[in-house]
Amino acid sequence: MNGEDAWACLNEAKLPDLCIFDIRMPAMSGLELLQKMRADKHLQAIPVILCTAVSDRNVIVQAAALAVKYYIVKPYTEALVLTQVRNVKETLLQAQIQSEKSKPVAPSVEAVPAAEAAPAVVEQ
Repeated sequence: MNGEDAWACLNEAKLPDLCIFDIRMPAMSGLELLQKMRADKHLQAIPVILCTAVSDRNVIVQAAALAVKYYIVKPYTEALVLTQVRNVKETLLQAQIQSEKSKPVAPSVEAVPAAEAAPAVVEQ
């Protein structure tokens, strides 16, 4: 898949939880795709892992400025990529938990029999 095809898929399909792509792609580079994603309000929060042979420090700095979660330089192992995917999954899960904790909770209303609901009367 080239960068333009990836962009088209992102705009036509259900939003992915994570994107993994290379910097060197035909038609549109990975950095160009990433810039377009970050500029789009529907796509900007999607975490991205770059798997690439590009180890140039300037490119890595550009990727970091575009909020790349992980930058993996080739050659890499399947285990390394899967570890980074698990890390992103854990981060997403923790963000979801924090989001749910910060939502206001509606007070629960329980039915209480009238005799129990009335204040206690203390007689001497």
